[in-house]
Amino acid sequence: MGDPRDTARYGIILAENHGQSAQAVRGAVKSVMTDGTYKTILEKWNVSNGAIPTSEIRS
Repeated sequence: MGDPRDTARYGIILAENHGQSAQAVRGAVKSVMTDGTYKTILEKWNVSNGAIPTSEIRS
């Protein structure tokens, strides 16, 4: 496996009328960030440069 050609930050898009779905997804992302799973996955695939610093909701 070589070095990544480029990295980018991506988001998850949810419809506004899905109640608490955005909070649930944010909570799941925060959980894997907190327990180290997120970092482990990024390191495994050599894409740590594309890491997001926090989980947030934008509207």
